[in-house]
Parts: sequence; C-alpha cells; structure tokens
Amino acid sequence: MTNYTDEELEQLFTQPESDLVERKRSPADRSAIHRTICAFANDLPGHSRPGVIFVGVNDDGSCAGLRIDDELLTSLAQMHSDGNILPLPTMTLESRTIVGCDLVAVIVAPSLEPPVRYQGRVWVKVGPTVQLASSDEERRLAERRRAGDLPLTFGRRLTPHWTTSTLTTSEPSTCRTPSPRTCLTRTGVALSSNSPGCV
Repeated sequence: MTNYTDEELEQLFTQPESDLVERKRSPADRSAIHRTICAFANDLPGHSRPGVIFVGVNDDGSCAGLRIDDELLTSLAQMHSDGNILPLPTMTLESRTIVGCDLVAVIVAPSLEPPVRYQGRVWVKVGPTVQLASSDEERRLAERRRAGDLPLTFGRRLTPHWTTSTLTTSEPSTCRTPSPRTCLTRTGVALSSNSPGCV
C-alpha cells in the first residue's frame, strides 16, 4: 500500500470530509469506524487511493485534544482483524501531529477483493457520508473483483478494433496442438494460429 507523504496528509487534514477523508472525535463509536474502514476498502468511486480516518478531530476540523497512547492505538489496530470486516482490509495506523493537533491517521487501502463487508453488509462512501451499498453498487463492486481476477489478457487490454489476427509475438507458446483460430502464450496474449510463436 502506498501511504501519503506528510504534505499530502496535511492537505487531506485541512479538506472537508469527502469520499477520501473522514473525521472522528474519538474511537468511542467503534461501529462507525468499522463502517468507514469497510467503505474506504470498497473504494466505490474508484480512486485507487487510500482513504484516511483522522481520529482525534472534530467534525468541523478542530482538534479534539485526544490523548494518543498505546491503549488507543491497540484499540484501533484490533478493528483490522477482529473478524467484523471481511475480506480483511489493508490498513495502517500513524500517530501524527498535524497543524498542532495530536491524532491517529487510519489509512485504508482499496481492497483487491471487493465487495468488503462489515458484519455481512456492504458499506460505501458517497461524498462525505457512509451508506449501505445499493444492489447496483454491490454488483459494480463484484464486477470490479471479477475483472481483477482476470489474467492480463487481450480481453481487458485490446481496443475494440483489434483482433487476434493483428497480434504477433516472439514469445514461445504454451499451445502445442493445432487450433483453428487462436492459442495463448504463457502471458495469456492471444495469437492467431498462423503467428510465428504459435505452433
């Protein structure tokens, strides 16, 4: 996961809540933080960037004066693997002082296996709000996962006007039997049956 630089975190800290930023005064409302972690992991807008929960910051952006100690960090860290969010999210905790405010930045990476669920339900970020996903949104997330499961093949990379007959490669093929149309190289690139690498 690519974390933000100090400058990028400070910029996010000063921005209003959005589909990349959430503020929490304290970790007291564990359910709300769980839902937000789940929503950031689903990355419905498709930012492909981590979402950040600033714990220790009021909704208006002012500092809540939260004491940052091991107990607080442990409490937040347990949300990662307590079994409530599945698949497990990828997240890091960073104790920071930003613009004079002591806080914890919970940084959540977009999941490679959406949809992610909290207690069996899919949550997403819609602007500054965390909401239950609609059936259509769940379907979009599931399709994104299926697309991610595909090999790096022509199916996701070819432009519409390309055909398998326009591709050639010098890479040896794993296709060793005659084929009327195509065979696949080890990397999954489609070749026409008369291409040099297809035997």
